[in-house]
Amino acid sequence: MPDTPDILGAVLAADPARRVRAVGDLYRLLLNREQVFPATAPAALVLACLLDDPRTLAEERWERRAGRRSLRAELLNWLASFADIARLDVEDGVGTAQDLAAARTARPLLHDRIADFCDADDPLVKEAALAATALLLADPALASSVPRYAPAVRKVLAVSADSYYRWIARERLAAWGASPQTPSPAPRCDWTRPR
Repeated sequence: MPDTPDILGAVLAADPARRVRAVGDLYRLLLNREQVFPATAPAALVLACLLDDPRTLAEERWERRAGRRSLRAELLNWLASFADIARLDVEDGVGTAQDLAAARTARPLLHDRIADFCDADDPLVKEAALAATALLLADPALASSVPRYAPAVRKVLAVSADSYYRWIARERLAAWGASPQTPSPAPRCDWTRPR
């Protein structure tokens, strides 16, 4: 089993197969069974710092997604999964109180790094960044940013072809006291199902 530093080092490897394997390991070893571990929050912070590296523009087919997308979009999707788990409680089986506290402490720093990608030209990056941001805004310290992002969540995520993104939009807009008020696109097979 690879160590976290080895996984993080392989994320930007020149070999596409190593990159794909590293991203798969991020899911399997650092968010396994929808849990956070001692290395999960530090890894999330490192990944957020890698987002603007030009090597993240490389496109691949990832284990958890249909079609091709950039490494940047896939890392943002991993960060969205991280943010989703950080919203839960220890009673939900997401990890120890200490590991969950570390995940929650990381949310404002992650938000600062991810926010720049919410206006990306690449629609897959934009959706993934908005999904991660919407979930990070569950942090009470970030509540003042909700009015800034709610319109984009409604306009972009609520009509996404990805059912997970549509679920995030519905769940977050309801939590913010807003309504999606958008038509639903035709359904398609997605990488994951809503929790």
